[in-house]
Amino acid sequence: IQVHDLHAEWRTPNSIQWRWSVVGDPAELGELILVVAENEDDLASETGTARVIDGSERPSLRLWNRRRTCGGDDQILSVYTDRHTPSTRYVAQLIAIDNRGHRSRSNVAPVTTTPAPIGAVVLFSDERPRGYPLPGEITVSPEAPYRTANHLLYAHDSCPPPSPECPQPPGFCYQNVRWQDMRAGALPISGGSFELAYLEMAVAIDAPEPSYWSSVGLHLREGTSFGVWKIEPFVLRTGTTYDLIQVPLHALTRSDMGLDFARASTLELDGFRVGGSFPVGTRVRVDEVAIRW
Repeated sequence: IQVHDLHAEWRTPNSIQWRWSVVGDPAELGELILVVAENEDDLASETGTARVIDGSERPSLRLWNRRRTCGGDDQILSVYTDRHTPSTRYVAQLIAIDNRGHRSRSNVAPVTTTPAPIGAVVLFSDERPRGYPLPGEITVSPEAPYRTANHLLYAHDSCPPPSPECPQPPGFCYQNVRWQDMRAGALPISGGSFELAYLEMAVAIDAPEPSYWSSVGLHLREGTSFGVWKIEPFVLRTGTTYDLIQVPLHALTRSDMGLDFARASTLELDGFRVGGSFPVGTRVRVDEVAIRW
């Protein structure tokens, strides 16, 4: 297994999306390990500021292809890292380990996270937003908020029968947890600020396994209808602890069309969503949703 062309696909103040190329026999993959540090010495020694990210933190690093998908981009060639410091230079290297223990290393990839934000439009924080949720079972709950008093809670308690076009195991289906028809106006930002702007939401997915095809996105309204601008495929952590997800607005797409400043500054903010393939019994919590720059 050989990995190469590691690079940062995008970054925010606290997050980096890494992408790479890999060649070899999928049956021989043991695991990928991503090492991220604040300097080359710590990266090489895996000490000091180095953070070693393996399959125990990101299960997708143990897989060649995504599980439980319906075709499309099945091969896993990216991973999302978080909890970084704003305006900080990082270097990373990807290590491939085959099933015989042999290792290969990628190039060293540098990137600097963006500055801490100074502006924001809050879409949800504590109070029920304008509009309505889908599915309708989503509630504003005080059960386990990320920061203040309330959060959005979706209990994934049922699935429709599997469809022939996308067969899934019984009790397992894709669901978008979303709030729409917010009518929150256009973003009050300049072209320069748009390059720094990102969607942020705190998400906790209490499920027995990750969704290897998840999405995070915005609804933007034009006239009487809205479009969904999102990033996918995405792999979110599972567990009861919240993760603070940050995705640059310029990384969101709709039908392979990227979101640009002209659209972001004129279309009306109308909602947000997080989706994934969830087994029955999953609890999805969403809190502190905002666009920051």
